[in-house]
Amino acid sequence: MYRLKFEFKKLSDKRMWIVFLFIPVLVMSANGLYHYFNPENVRSKEMRMANTLQSDFSWRIGENYFANLERIYYYDGNAPELTEEEQRIEELLDAGERARFIYSADSWYEKWDTVNQAKSEIWQILIELDELGVPTSVMDGQALRSEKIKIDWLVDNDVGFLNPDKTSLSAFVLNNSFDILLSLPAIFLIIFFFGIPILDETFHHRYNFTKVLPIKRKQIFGSKFASYLLLLFIYLGVAILMTLVINVLFDDVSLMTQLSYPLVTQTPAGLFQISLGQMLLFRILFFVLLNFLMLFSIYILSVFWSNMLSNTIMVGFVSIIALIIVQGNKENYRAWNVFAWLDPSGFIEVNSQTTIYLVLLILFILMGLAAYLVIHLLTWVNRNRSSKLYRGLKPSSNTFLIKHEWMSFTRDKSLLYSLFGILILSVYLGTIAQQEQNQREQAFLTTVEQYSSMVDERIASTPQMIEELELLVEISIEPDLTQYQTLLDTYKNETTPFLEREREKVDRVLAGEYDIWLDYEKTLVESDRDYVVNPSNSLIESPFTTIPAISNHIFIPNAVINDALFQWKESYQLPFILPGAPYKTALLPTYEVSPRSGEGQPPQGIDYNSFERYLNARQGEHNLLSGLNLSVDLLNKYLYLFIWLILAVFFMLNYVKEWDLNQTIRFIKVLPVKIRQIFTNKTIASHLTSVSIVLVAMLVVFIIGTLLGGVGFVNFPFVRYIPKFIGDLTKNEEVFIRIPTYNQYFTIVPLWRYLLEGLGLLLLLTVFINQVVHFMSLLVKKRWVTLAVSGIVLVLGYALVAVYPQAWMQFLPFHYLNIPDILTGLTAFEQDFTMMNPYYGMGIILCYIIVFECINRILVRKDERRDIR
Repeated sequence: MYRLKFEFKKLSDKRMWIVFLFIPVLVMSANGLYHYFNPENVRSKEMRMANTLQSDFSWRIGENYFANLERIYYYDGNAPELTEEEQRIEELLDAGERARFIYSADSWYEKWDTVNQAKSEIWQILIELDELGVPTSVMDGQALRSEKIKIDWLVDNDVGFLNPDKTSLSAFVLNNSFDILLSLPAIFLIIFFFGIPILDETFHHRYNFTKVLPIKRKQIFGSKFASYLLLLFIYLGVAILMTLVINVLFDDVSLMTQLSYPLVTQTPAGLFQISLGQMLLFRILFFVLLNFLMLFSIYILSVFWSNMLSNTIMVGFVSIIALIIVQGNKENYRAWNVFAWLDPSGFIEVNSQTTIYLVLLILFILMGLAAYLVIHLLTWVNRNRSSKLYRGLKPSSNTFLIKHEWMSFTRDKSLLYSLFGILILSVYLGTIAQQEQNQREQAFLTTVEQYSSMVDERIASTPQMIEELELLVEISIEPDLTQYQTLLDTYKNETTPFLEREREKVDRVLAGEYDIWLDYEKTLVESDRDYVVNPSNSLIESPFTTIPAISNHIFIPNAVINDALFQWKESYQLPFILPGAPYKTALLPTYEVSPRSGEGQPPQGIDYNSFERYLNARQGEHNLLSGLNLSVDLLNKYLYLFIWLILAVFFMLNYVKEWDLNQTIRFIKVLPVKIRQIFTNKTIASHLTSVSIVLVAMLVVFIIGTLLGGVGFVNFPFVRYIPKFIGDLTKNEEVFIRIPTYNQYFTIVPLWRYLLEGLGLLLLLTVFINQVVHFMSLLVKKRWVTLAVSGIVLVLGYALVAVYPQAWMQFLPFHYLNIPDILTGLTAFEQDFTMMNPYYGMGIILCYIIVFECINRILVRKDERRDIR
């Protein structure tokens, strides 16, 4: 116990402990309160499901009824009786429709007990229909069985409605919070703040004093391991305590009932069922074992190379990137993929309990072996540490102060850590882009396969159709004879060759020749535009579009933009872009456009399924995996915010650090150098380093994107929306494209221009933020307070212009912090700001940079007169 207390004394920073214990409280409170005050619209969700089930029951009943009438007519009243299987199907459909009606009505009146009973009956019917070869349009067979188990739990435990991801019930809040609290980044943060201080001291010379003490080496390390384990238990204990508090204050379902909730996992071997309590236990065990295994791995690596701090960053970088790659595909969660073990939640969902127990046993054995190496390896290996030698600088040099700042960045490893962060960010961006490209390709191939199935069906039915037409030609007389003969000639001379050509085209596309699909894409986008723009087609649904036949004016913007994108690509001879048009744009209509009755309902007069089919067909993003496009993604996905955070932490606080902590400003005061000169050189060094890091980040992202998908195309199109006032003033179709009916405007911007404008905004905003931080450094002499106040000013400034936009606010710099909306013109388009565009933005930001520079030069003179005590 004494040795355990001794280890905890080394972690005496109260602020670190407060943050450590407050994180579980904060995460769980935010998670629980958010879902408590933002409950899910259960009635709308259940009503939508009830409406979807119509296609499985009432529609099929109607289809079967007319099919029976046709059969009776065809057999002239002597139709054979239905088989037992067909009779059973009709009985199930009838019972399902009765249950569906109860489900729909009781959902409206929110009678959840009868709703769940009706759902249980419906799902049982759907399962039996699936077994009889009548699949449902709701979900596949395994998903039906999985959902049925959960519905039965609701019925048995008298629970009205439960969505595990969006409930405020305590056990589910704990499980959802574990996605953050027990995540891989959380493991490395705990190692960084607590694991390194516990074990890193064994690499220092002072540890040699333990060799003369009456205590064994394994006892010393045992106390260190025990203290780290106790720390993890405290961390988990706070989360569990918060669960009990939430349960007492808010829950209307007992904790034991919640823990019995069935989580059904679909594995290659079939369905496996575990309870929520088992899931929590598995996740905790994985967390503890992975924590120790990562800590021991970092320590073992540090015995041979560098230090624990650098190795924690490196191992964390590799592990997180591996985790992102694994999460991109469910196929990666195989039992013996060690990287899949880094995501316990996902691993548990797709593997059986036997596999989970076996993996936990393997992790425990590996942890034991690693612990043995940690205890003894340092005594076996002669670890000679070397440090860099600094030759110093000549004070007479004109660039002495600038070089001194650069040397300070390299000496405290700020440059190393920032480059590590940039590399992690770049690889993360590339990994995400690769996953998105795979998803786009999969969506495209799914579309092609569906089209292929339709062509195959037509090809298979064509011989029978030709045979029937030939028979009709033989037995018919005029005028039917001419009609049947014309139809027969069409099938033989036109339809059959067309289907054969389509079959060949589909085969080539599935083989990887995607550009062949450009003709189909062209037909689709032109059909969409003609359908919504031409009033004569308002009541005739085109076979080449999914646009509903009513209220098609709301579909005009998206159709016109997609047509303009295709024409641009065609004019610059760009290849086929996955997943193919029509793409999603900012003007795609949503459920909130003219709602007919409440949330989640399609626009007035449009069928729900038709509108859902329309939206699903246009969910693809117009993007490409390439070096140039990935550089644009750095801006469009707001990842430049992380670059600013890295720059602010490592390079923008270089002046205030002289006043904080060791107060090295005392030594500067006695040197024959003015404070204003010191401040100027620190500002210049910060600007140069920040701009260089931004350019390096762009270069690294470009290289990674090029390695993954090639350089890209400089004329790749991006849509920029134009304010109505500017469009009405210009009235030139060659400058801006006008959207009919809405009188809205947009233009197409090539990638090279879009990227240069974005890079210009990014560099100037980086300098501007640098100026703001140095301005705060002159007012506040505490490093982290300066950073916090600067961040609060920027966040509040942007919140002000976003929540309460006014025309004069376009001259404030805060709007331009949202670079994607400036480049796409969305902010100017939505607010009709006539002066807001990338070029005005760069000019405005430059003016603010000059203003802050003048103010900073005035304020720095006060620091020269300030006395240091």
